[in-house]
Amino acid sequence: MFEREFFIFNMFSVLLMVKTFRRECHRVLPSERTTVHGADGMLMVLQLAMAEVNKQLGREFKVALSDVLMAWKHLLLEKLHLPPPGFARPESYDLMREAYEAFLKRSNTVDLLDVASMYGQLRVADLDPEDSWNFSFSEKGFDFFSFPRSTVDSAQPTECKVRS
Repeated sequence: MFEREFFIFNMFSVLLMVKTFRRECHRVLPSERTTVHGADGMLMVLQLAMAEVNKQLGREFKVALSDVLMAWKHLLLEKLHLPPPGFARPESYDLMREAYEAFLKRSNTVDLLDVASMYGQLRVADLDPEDSWNFSFSEKGFDFFSFPRSTVDSAQPTECKVRS
């Protein structure tokens, strides 16, 4: 029962955060026509960024699912300003991160973690009476977005091919 309540609380938090972002994004972004990627969109962009980096390095335009999941965990922790995990960063992580951010910028999109980081400056207390609590997304956000540890640890090195 606790997990269900935790999930509902986090969904409410994310919905409130996105609602506030939609209403106030004109203050921090050049365009109000910005798309917000959820977890599925973030994973897709990450996979494309990693495949693009592989192609730039002279390899095939594909990436292993296990590599995507490992990079996902690093990306979440880095964007939430939490300590890095106890395992090494994926090869070419910095290039992949640059490609990820460049894709978001080119396509006029942001991910939910960007929305969370902008939330503090966008929140208008007068307009959000239901938001009287101090919203800290970092650790809650990581729990919300991360896969259960067993999923990441048991990920088989299967390959996900992306068509070019």
